[in-house]
Amino acid sequence: MVKLPKAILAKTFLVVKKIDSLASKKLMGLMQYFNMATPENIIEIIKSYVGDSLLNKRDDLALLIARQIDDPNQIVQVKTNCALFTLGVWYAVGVQHDLLKTKYQSGQAIAWIRRIAIDKKALCTYPKDGAPIAGATMHYYTPGSNNNHVEFLLENPNDKFQALHGGGGRTDNAITSSTSDIRTNYYRQLREWVNPIAILEGSPDFSWNK
Repeated sequence: MVKLPKAILAKTFLVVKKIDSLASKKLMGLMQYFNMATPENIIEIIKSYVGDSLLNKRDDLALLIARQIDDPNQIVQVKTNCALFTLGVWYAVGVQHDLLKTKYQSGQAIAWIRRIAIDKKALCTYPKDGAPIAGATMHYYTPGSNNNHVEFLLENPNDKFQALHGGGGRTDNAITSSTSDIRTNYYRQLREWVNPIAILEGSPDFSWNK
């Protein structure tokens, strides 16, 4: 196999919005060949934090959310933490965007997630752009209400939209996972999702140690 320059590989991400399973597998195969971060790496990081909270492995959770720029002891206490956890995971996996290197501004986490996704051409709407794929960040909300919630899809959904998903925003800022219909989160509907392949465009060589 001939190694293509990473710059050429990166250009393929610019056309990724709706991805069929075959195209997705081929692209992830190239990412793995170049040792770049993949959606599986996003899932690996999330699963390693399941069970962490303000009461259990608090310091580990704090360091992730702080992104090496905020005060871990302060930012870990921000409630709810679903969006901050998402930003921390993206930073850890190597997503490239200036906002991930910016000190947290109160109330801006969801806006930052959407801004990063838009800038990376990774923001998809549901159901227009189809169902999310494993590693995606899912955004739930009710139009006209301030009830945003984000979490990650940890496996591809079955034909009944059942899948393992997880993230923050729970009691004591706990990181949890469970299996259910991903189209709803309590009374909120799935409105948007962030394509995990597109969001990783331009990511550096990947290595991870919690």
